Amino acid sequence: PALVQALERWEKLGTQSRLEKLLVLRANPEIINTLRQNKSVKRYLGENLGTDAIIIQNAGQELVFRALLESGYLLDVSLE
Repeated sequence: PALVQALERWEKLGTQSRLEKLLVLRANPEIINTLRQNKSVKRYLGENLGTDAIIIQNAGQELVFRALLESGYLLDVSLE
């Protein structure tokens, strides 16, 4: 019954949920705000995930890393 219900919902409403891999930067709000003000990386910043996390588009990963270093912030990277 659940599968039938899911298929009926999909037929009426389309995709309602999505599972995806994301690159998430966890930092204090000051650092995130600094990135939002940086014109070269601004376009690679996605939605906020609370006050201390933000989605980074994969294409902008290196630029964001560089911008953090140039702003005087070190970064601990864990991409497992």
